[in-house]
Amino acid sequence: MDTGSSVRSSNDEQGPRQGETEFNTLLTSLQDTLMKIKCLEWHRLYFEACLKNNIVPRGLRVLCMPAQGEQYPELWASWQQINLLTSQSYMRLLIAFFQPDEDSLLKKADDLRMQLERDFKAEHFRDRLTDILCMAAN
Repeated sequence: MDTGSSVRSSNDEQGPRQGETEFNTLLTSLQDTLMKIKCLEWHRLYFEACLKNNIVPRGLRVLCMPAQGEQYPELWASWQQINLLTSQSYMRLLIAFFQPDEDSLLKKADDLRMQLERDFKAEHFRDRLTDILCMAAN
């Protein structure tokens, strides 16, 4: 009988550890997903602010200019305006291109959160999950 109880107690000890491991894995995945979302969100917000204020970040500036700019100032001014509009179009393109990625990451994060809430109802699990969600909200 003692061997049966010792086997039972070792299984009981492994159960919570396995649950803790699964929880930690899911929580880490949620954290990574939330960080990716924040990164994409900040890039999008930055580009939107740049567009609103007619600012073009250095790496996105179109700098192709005609050689005769000094001789034809009207041409040069129009060319600069086209370059500015092209640069802004590139920013709009980047925002639109990465929007589906942001949306799919939001869905993945929501699915992970729901799975964690559904599968791990103990208070210490919920406290850790709440901490991660509060950090991500800031």
